[in-house]
This record gives sequence, C-alpha cells and structure tokens, in this order.
Amino acid sequence: RPVLVKALPALFKAMKSKDERFLESLAKAIAHAEEDAVPGLAKVIDSGNPKAKIMAAYSLSRMRAKAVQATPSLIKALSNNDPELRDVAAHALGRIGPGAKKAIPALIQASKDKVVDVRSEAVEALAEIDSNKKVVQAVLAALKDKSPKVRRSAVRACGDLKSKAKDAVPTLIALLDDKDLGEHWGVIRTLGEMGPDAKSAADKIATFAKKLDAEESAIVANALLRMKVKKELALKIYQAIFDLSKRSDWVYPRARVLEQIESIGADAAPLTRLLSRLARSRRLDEFTRNKARAILTKLRESIQID
Repeated sequence: RPVLVKALPALFKAMKSKDERFLESLAKAIAHAEEDAVPGLAKVIDSGNPKAKIMAAYSLSRMRAKAVQATPSLIKALSNNDPELRDVAAHALGRIGPGAKKAIPALIQASKDKVVDVRSEAVEALAEIDSNKKVVQAVLAALKDKSPKVRRSAVRACGDLKSKAKDAVPTLIALLDDKDLGEHWGVIRTLGEMGPDAKSAADKIATFAKKLDAEESAIVANALLRMKVKKELALKIYQAIFDLSKRSDWVYPRARVLEQIESIGADAAPLTRLLSRLARSRRLDEFTRNKARAILTKLRESIQID
C-alpha cells in the first residue's frame, strides 16, 4: 500500500484518459489506497471528465465507510446531468452508510429521479444510511413506483429498515400479488425481517410454501418463525425440504437451506429436533451433518435447550 500511495499523483493524472476500460482498471487500483485516495477522487468527481467522474465514484463505492470525506462531492454528483454518474454516486453514498447522513435530502430527491436506475439506487442507499421518518416515507413511497425495479429496491430497503418500516406491511402483502414484480421471495424475506410486526402477512406467505423451490421455501419458513406464528407449518416445510434432499446431488441446496436457518439465530429454536436428526443422519453427507451441529451449538449458546 505505501508504494500505491506514492503512486497516487501519477494515477490521478492518468485519470484524464477517456478510455473506459483503462479508467476502470485505475479506479480498482486506486481504491486499494483507501482514505489516502479519497481527496483526489473527490476532486475528480468535481472537475474530471465525464467518464473519469463515474469511475471515481465507483472507486469510492468500493471503500465503503472509508470514503466518508467524499460525501459532499457525491452529493453534488446527484444533480449532475449524467444519469450514470447519479446512479453510481447514489450507490457510493449507500455504501458509505451512516456517515453520509448529510446526503439524505439529496437522495430523497434522487428517489424521484426520472431515470429508473437512479431511483432504484437512491432508495436502497437511504435505508443503508438511516432509518429516520423522512427516509421511511421515501422508501414507502417507492413501493408504489411505476417501475418493478424500483419497487424491488424498496422491498429490500424495507428489509434493512425492519420494524421501522412496519407501516409498509399492507403494501408488501399486496405486492405478493404483483405479477410484474417477480422475486416474491424477496417480499417474503423482508416481511420476515420485520418479525412479529408483520404477522398479519402470515396466512398469505404460507400459500407460497408449495410454489417455490427448496431455498425459497426455506425463506417462507424462516419468515413464519421470525413472526412467531405458524411454527408447526414452518417445521413441516423444513422436514419436507430435507426429506426430498437426501440425494447426493442435493449437497449445495441443503447447504443453502441450512444457511437460511442459521441466519435467523434464536428464532430457529423450534427446529432443534430436526437439526439434531440431521446431525446424526448417516444418509446425509458430512458437510450437512457438521453444519447442522454448528447451528445447534450456536442455538444452545443463545438459548437454553436441553
């Protein structure tokens, strides 16, 4: 890294190029210099050529919170005439996270941009930065955007906001019937993130259990467990998944489903017996047995299970 930092003046000089591939390679290299490169990248966003501006914002997005000093330049970029720059700037601000709170008013405005990609990135960025009332209002409004892509981004944003976005539950339930939306499992996952605040969605979610593949059905079961309703149904879903997954070619799907169980922590307690059975089963591969044991260990650390 010290060698890279010393090379930064030359690298920034090279960013005057208009060759997109070359600029992309430069941006990736400069990102490794982290905080030392932030002032120079901000300057490129403020005064570089159009392609260089985009790649500078892209480089900053790779640094996440370490790029916080570039927030003013990225905010300015949100009002640039180039929609690609607005798009990448919104993404970079979201990656910076809570340190970019000053960007919230500009991002709320960007969530109404005429370009779909810009609106989509702005909505997700808002939820990554804060969960205040204005952010929640902007995200809820985006759930009704005319673009399916923006609606999908708003669904993910609601998942980040969790219970703060509980007023979105009726709209999210309605989106489960939105044929243009696609990825209904994403809506189900988000409702699960809201826990008991979204329990009114349980009946609707349950109808999807037989419509989805193994991994997506696990999302249905996880959502029900997090809502603390229909625990018996959730257990049946998991039992059915693992009964169908005894074939040797199901190692990857089993692993993905177990990751889903692991992701909900203590809410997976009703699955203790099932996990114990998986951990002991000689018909399953060693990876599945070890993964089930590891999840059981974590459960016993978080709650008392005899």
